Amino acid sequence: MGASIIIAAAGSASRMQGIDKLMYKIGGREVFMYSVKAFDDSKCTDKIVVVTSEDKIDRVKNCLESANLSVPYEVVLGGNTRQKSVQNGLNACLDASNCVMIHDAARPMITPELIDKIYEEVIINDKMAAALGVKVKDTIKQVSSDEIIESTPDRSALRIAQTPQVFEMNLYKLALQEAVKNNKDYTDDCQLVEAIGRSVYIVDSDYKNIKITTPEDLILAEVYLKERENA
Repeated sequence: MGASIIIAAAGSASRMQGIDKLMYKIGGREVFMYSVKAFDDSKCTDKIVVVTSEDKIDRVKNCLESANLSVPYEVVLGGNTRQKSVQNGLNACLDASNCVMIHDAARPMITPELIDKIYEEVIINDKMAAALGVKVKDTIKQVSSDEIIESTPDRSALRIAQTPQVFEMNLYKLALQEAVKNNKDYTDDCQLVEAIGRSVYIVDSDYKNIKITTPEDLILAEVYLKERENA
């Protein structure tokens, strides 16, 4: 078996100035559906689980029903934090899957090639846990609460984490159980595995695999997607 996919689409989009970024249409397709289609086209996908908010469930289901997907899918209700939303999604994953792969619905530029690449890192190279990432281009400054520079980290050791992040199924379940037991609630899925002392590898990604966080990102995503279509 391959990977069960959790697409996290339950966020509040607080920095989008009222724009529903996941339902926003680019090229006639909702932003979150670009991710769904990429996973549907991937060679490693067993099942797609979309975790979303109560007010979006019907619209998400309608989009999926009209997409003629080739793999099984399910829509589940998210929780009040990312970790709880992913936990709800995990309950709908296939027990037979080797891995769980977790992806931000707001990253429409993910490709089947990147998905298969990171899956192979875990399965073929036996790495157990991995995340897509890119090298930091800019100089990073760590500052105090009053905006005074405290240090300048060596950027050669810094990476911008992306999704999907992929984990051997039993490892992720164990990490989630430990987080719940210790009353921890993480905003990044790798943190759960890091917290139990297990290694997570970074797999080289693409700078175009952006996350739509502010309205300006929609403009950039439109440019990238149009460029892809023309290619």
